[in-house]
Amino acid sequence: RAGKGGRLGGRVRVLHELTGDLERVDRELAQVAEREVAGPEVVDDRSDPHGADPVQRGDRRRRGSKQGRLGDLEHEPSRVQAGLGKLGAALRTNRLSLGLATGGGRLSAFHAAEAHIGIARLLYQRDEMDEALHHASAGIDLCRHAVVFVLPAVGLVTLAWIRHAVGQEDAALEAADEACRIRPTRPAGCVALWNPAEAERARLQLAVGRTEDAERWADEWGLSEDDELSYAREREHLVLARLLLARREPARAIDLLDRLEALAGSQGRRQSLIEIRALRSLALQSSGEHEDALTTLGAALSDARPEGYVRVFADEGPPMAALVQRLIRQRQGERLAAA
Repeated sequence: RAGKGGRLGGRVRVLHELTGDLERVDRELAQVAEREVAGPEVVDDRSDPHGADPVQRGDRRRRGSKQGRLGDLEHEPSRVQAGLGKLGAALRTNRLSLGLATGGGRLSAFHAAEAHIGIARLLYQRDEMDEALHHASAGIDLCRHAVVFVLPAVGLVTLAWIRHAVGQEDAALEAADEACRIRPTRPAGCVALWNPAEAERARLQLAVGRTEDAERWADEWGLSEDDELSYAREREHLVLARLLLARREPARAIDLLDRLEALAGSQGRRQSLIEIRALRSLALQSSGEHEDALTTLGAALSDARPEGYVRVFADEGPPMAALVQRLIRQRQGERLAAA
């Protein structure tokens, strides 16, 4: 599993080669650039209580922002770009931010850290581990003492998954535990969208077979597949879906994932759709619906290929490895039959 994602990462790349490109969704990114608004507002643009239009809301945020608010991950344009499935655009935005934070002979440590960690998260998704580790480590070093903000926890969670990807399980869990010890005041309603540490530690615990620990987390948070779903709590409910799969309850997982898919689809969040469909393919496979599982996985890979997503599949471990291998054989058989 070390290096470029191990066997499963290689299989995903083979499938990328067997899958066609999809149309781009530049309209949403143009809207983001025009409005300069990030976060849930872009995908769920409810009316402003002050009656302002979207551009006015963005102007009010910029006028009222202090350095800490500029560092709030919920207002990063790059996060919106990533949510729309635009890893390349998000990487360019973060690299531009890093240049602005470190240029001119001056260093804005917090904003440089934010950019480093943003770059690390995106490179991780593309399975570029060495560079991802460099940026994660640099970002954590720059912001480690900024404990009133959530950024150090985000950096440590990113580091935890990098360690996991290269087979360093103890170091991964240690980083996740450290992330959970950072507890800045949480804005009401933001939950894991704002601070992902506890949800991501639970996901990591599932990945390494510590199901009981993840179950305790879900119980403490009162999670249920019957909850009202929202963008803000999507991360927790995706971990819950994985927990249901670990409990061998695929039907319940499918019901939850169907609802999550409908919400993400209605909001145009392609990155979420890739992850949800990847999990749904595992749930279908577990419930014995093998052809539907392959079809669903193929759709997820088609969406993933243009921007180079790998870890969203590789992080699901042996069950995904087996399903990817089946799809490779199917695609190769179809090519031979068509030759």
